[in-house]
Amino acid sequence: MTQVAVRLTGRGAYSVVMVGANGVRHTIEGTAPTREDWIASRVAMAATECARRGWSEEQAAQAAIAAVSVWALETGWGAAEWNGNPGNVHCTSDTQTCARLSNGENIIAYPNIGEGIVDWFALVERRYPLAMARLHSGELTLLAWNTLRRGGYGGSSVTGADAISIFNRVARGVSAAELTADERADILAEWTPAAELPGASTGGGSSASTGGRDTTTVRNVSGAAAGGGSSAGGGGLLLAAALLGWAAWKGR
Repeated sequence: MTQVAVRLTGRGAYSVVMVGANGVRHTIEGTAPTREDWIASRVAMAATECARRGWSEEQAAQAAIAAVSVWALETGWGAAEWNGNPGNVHCTSDTQTCARLSNGENIIAYPNIGEGIVDWFALVERRYPLAMARLHSGELTLLAWNTLRRGGYGGSSVTGADAISIFNRVARGVSAAELTADERADILAEWTPAAELPGASTGGGSSASTGGRDTTTVRNVSGAAAGGGSSAGGGGLLLAAALLGWAAWKGR
């Protein structure tokens, strides 16, 4: 197992080349000094990876917003995004390149955030196929997060209301409408309480192998609260709008 120095990649300059739909290469670059900049750039990168997989623009946008919602919890809205690892996924193999954080977590280290995002989707597809199917479905993609929780990743104590609040903040960050009242009700009806998660009796189902955190708030690596969005309703989920207004997007 190769160990490298810890690098903060959730703030500051970024420049990645990612393959999108039909094999077209895109350069996504800019700076992310704020939470809002981090949201816009990570949604753009996630949607590019989903487009590479052949998903429609709306499916890619919905999946990207849901994925970035999970990453917001795992990285404190990018303030604790280290070594291009959007979900703070832990090292599990001697062949991986890793970075050990100050709290003892040993996470996979990527050359850049683009490679980390591609690998995150590959990990979900491999280990959590039902969550991947939900992301691809284009409907209530936030419930993919609940499926991840049932597999031990993504914060066992996160409530449906917490997840909706974070999702809505990400949606606002890319000029997409927030979840409607009916959509929120459907998500809350299906959301699994922490006490009912597999393994809850022995620790709430948080998996060290994938970097899951047992928390109801978005945290940074030291455990200090890093904030969260406020839930608000209104409007249909016009997810095509998530493909507009992205900062630092250049198709080449």
